[in-house]
Amino acid sequence: MLVRPIRSPRPGTMPAGLALMIMAVGLFGALLVNAEAMARTSRGQPDNPEWRTSVIDGIAAVSGFFHLTAPRSALDDRLGKNQTDDADIDAVLAERASRAEAAEEAARRAEEAAAAAALAPPELRVPTPEAPLRVYVAGDSMAGGLGPAFQRVGAETGLVSVQVDYRVSSGLVRPDFFNWPQHLARQVVDVEDPDVVVVQFGANDMQNIALDGAALPLGSEEWLAEYRRRVAGTMDLLQAPSSRDSGPRLVLWMGLPPVGPNSGIDPAMVDHVNHIYASEAASRPWVVYVDTWAYLAGEDGYAKRLVNADGQDREMRAGDDVHLSVPGAQRLAWALLDRLGGLVDLSASEAVPPESETAPPGLEERVELPVPSPLS
Repeated sequence: MLVRPIRSPRPGTMPAGLALMIMAVGLFGALLVNAEAMARTSRGQPDNPEWRTSVIDGIAAVSGFFHLTAPRSALDDRLGKNQTDDADIDAVLAERASRAEAAEEAARRAEEAAAAAALAPPELRVPTPEAPLRVYVAGDSMAGGLGPAFQRVGAETGLVSVQVDYRVSSGLVRPDFFNWPQHLARQVVDVEDPDVVVVQFGANDMQNIALDGAALPLGSEEWLAEYRRRVAGTMDLLQAPSSRDSGPRLVLWMGLPPVGPNSGIDPAMVDHVNHIYASEAASRPWVVYVDTWAYLAGEDGYAKRLVNADGQDREMRAGDDVHLSVPGAQRLAWALLDRLGGLVDLSASEAVPPESETAPPGLEERVELPVPSPLS
């Protein structure tokens, strides 16, 4: 009897059954991975038997449940292939429009934030007793009342050193009497170089402006335009140069308080000049307008006497219904310190505002100044 020897598989070869099994597993794996794409293709063929489509849809459901189709979906997405049965152009357009709208909104918010940051007051250094904040108070006789009061208040803080420079009967209308822009540029900016400049003008500016041999009538369109130009120029020259070693400079421009019947000043002109001060300051980050009305006005505007935080009634104005009395100057000086403390870190201040010299708590500056009517 002839006995054939049993042959062992050659080294490196795989049994046919195992190879077939691996191929079957691979095909089934490919079926699972591509199940969603195959289902879309099956549904797109009109002559496909319904049972075949149902089977493939079932496999696709199982594959999707276990997220086995994720690799194929990612590849199709990269290749720009639609992964739904419906192209849904409207949805694509809506998504694109939504993205564009979101991008525009983000850009708008960024522009608003940048604009707000650009108009924010400059951040000044934190003063110390050894290096106090240097403040220069300049202006007409109104500054002559506020300046000494603020000088005393500043000394009480231990952090603010105040220098006072005022000229009676001066302003921005009569440079032939005293040229404030020239003085500020040469003496204050170039020599004194303070950290803060407090400016107060206007009480003596209620007169015609002489310009190029002509007189611009008080309150006329030409007068208002020229006065605005002079205010804007003065604000600009007070800006600290970028080369200033001690950092930026802050300008606090004081508005005029309401005037009384003995002042000889049209109250409408007070509104006009205050509106010029405030609107020009609003476009210059280094200038902050300080509205004095909250601290010196009564319910009907001008008030000769006001009640302080201690509940006592005091005379705030001089007999001319324009200038401040000593109590009025003290009240405004403490209000100015509070305003400055919101712009500079004065938390180490030693000053304790006495109720007998300060306004009642809760007073706030006007958010918007009244827009004055044109003068006839």
